[in-house]
Amino acid sequence: MRETDIRVFGSAKEKQLQEQLETLFMANTGSMRGVSIAVVDASGQSYAAFMGRMGSSPTHPRIERIHKYRLASVTKPMTTALTLKLIEEGKLGLDDIITSRYSTALPNANSITVRHLLTHTGGVFDHLNANVFWGSPQHSQTKVWTVPEIVQFAVNHGPLFTPGTSYAYSNTGFVVLGALIETVTGLSLPDAFSQMLFSPLGLSDILYDDFSTTSNPIQTLVFNSRSYEYHATAAGASGAMVGSPTEVARFGWHVYGGRYVSAALTNLMSINHGSQVGGQNYGLGTRIWTVAGIRHHGHTGNLMNYRNILMYVPEADISIAMHTHDPHTGWNHLIDAMLAYVVTNFSDRPVKRLPFVMYADDVRELDNTID
Repeated sequence: MRETDIRVFGSAKEKQLQEQLETLFMANTGSMRGVSIAVVDASGQSYAAFMGRMGSSPTHPRIERIHKYRLASVTKPMTTALTLKLIEEGKLGLDDIITSRYSTALPNANSITVRHLLTHTGGVFDHLNANVFWGSPQHSQTKVWTVPEIVQFAVNHGPLFTPGTSYAYSNTGFVVLGALIETVTGLSLPDAFSQMLFSPLGLSDILYDDFSTTSNPIQTLVFNSRSYEYHATAAGASGAMVGSPTEVARFGWHVYGGRYVSAALTNLMSINHGSQVGGQNYGLGTRIWTVAGIRHHGHTGNLMNYRNILMYVPEADISIAMHTHDPHTGWNHLIDAMLAYVVTNFSDRPVKRLPFVMYADDVRELDNTID
């Protein structure tokens, strides 16, 4: 019996989004096994499009709106948002030295600030991009990592530079931020995210994964052969989130749109600290781009063959989340084409396109995390 695919669209615009995704998918990433996109426009209305299979076989279930992806480093804006909420509540300061609130053996910890960790300017060694981590005798598919164990790799390596003088992407730094959040709130990290970020924003389909294995899988996770290759505690507050595209886009709309913390704190996220010290275009837990002439910011995420991106376009007040579980060389082309389409067709606000000469040298920086 032939499988029938019946889809009910929320609006004509959502149907058009689906059609455009299918067209651009075939033009850029035709062999990819699946992709999802979600858009939240300036009014708060959400739209979703998706295609493909959850796994690698034609017999695997079709991808649906409710299905989740490993978000990898799209976790970082979430950790940042929670940190900014603590700052807004007066429980933490951007320029607090981390050892004033959390005891750690991290090299140079007595001169590393919260801001340094959020902007990758602390000179912290990155365990997830180091062979010494993946080749460690401790490492296994089900190894549950503690923060001190992860920090020890940075201790063994030593500092990369004096804090605040340069830029080096560090997942380890964000893992330490997670421990700092736990210390300041008195909550476990999953509870802190749930109670202080996701519940207030009405987001029920994003979760902090510190538990899943092949024998304890996430039932709604779009999967591939590497979905449980290592325990998500290896990434921790730098990359352990799992979520549905609609919820990720809604998170971006709330947080980057100034609906979670004050406008002053929100605006700090997209100040380019990385370029100020000769590094990548990076703010507080946020990548900064001008692609197709469109200024926007957010984050990428690469982990276990998942590819993710969260984009917020300030001029249009639009948030876009795109995800796949099957990497493809045309992925960035698909992202950029969908970005241009969404900005043109889902915004009533004019978005000024910068001339080519102003962004010709700009590239879409990708998350550095080893798969």
